[in-house]
Amino acid sequence: MENFSLKEIKDSLTPYAISPVPRPQVPDSVSWTTKLLGIRSVRDLGVLTTLISATSDSAIVHRSWGLLGYGPRFQYHEYLKTRNYLTGVLLHFAVILGGVVLAIPFLRNMVKKFVYQPGDGPTKEESKNDGFEFRGVGTPDVPGKAPARAFCKMSCKGSVYTCTSVKISLRPTLIQIVTAITVSEAAISILRDDHKLPGGIFTPASLGQKFVDRLRTAGVRIENTFYED
Repeated sequence: MENFSLKEIKDSLTPYAISPVPRPQVPDSVSWTTKLLGIRSVRDLGVLTTLISATSDSAIVHRSWGLLGYGPRFQYHEYLKTRNYLTGVLLHFAVILGGVVLAIPFLRNMVKKFVYQPGDGPTKEESKNDGFEFRGVGTPDVPGKAPARAFCKMSCKGSVYTCTSVKISLRPTLIQIVTAITVSEAAISILRDDHKLPGGIFTPASLGQKFVDRLRTAGVRIENTFYED
């Protein structure tokens, strides 16, 4: 935020900011309640709320959409699991407030004094019980047919600095993005798995099942289940 304007940052975080093809004209499936209060209830996932990293993650997923051709009606939405609707609403407005604070230079400079600096972080002892878990539900776009559902869970135990996640913490640092395993395994996959990528900027989805297999071998647990109802 020190080197770019708010408009430039906003434009970079739109869902199709780095997609190689234009955004399709399809109706948005997000209700006005979710847009206003941040809360949403999803089957198999429960009550969800606004996740601060959703905008940047969405841009990467929609680049995969453009590269791999998921179809013109594809939509992706990412949220944070919450206990109930009340905590979901509170977290939603906390994210908004945090964005306002970071947008004001004076307040942003004050916040910097209370967060980890580049290269700093929790000790090995402090992070020994860390871990993360992502859950996702997908449904195919099949007109006139009750869609099946795909449920996937990805998790990793241990220090987040040796796994990969966006860690939500009660410490002064609200977000720590660490990518040790995924970056290493992605690099190995590009070098050894004969993907025949022509060049350019690719996403994890571009590496396919071989990348998933490498993550599993490295200790990342990935499970998937299919439901017909």
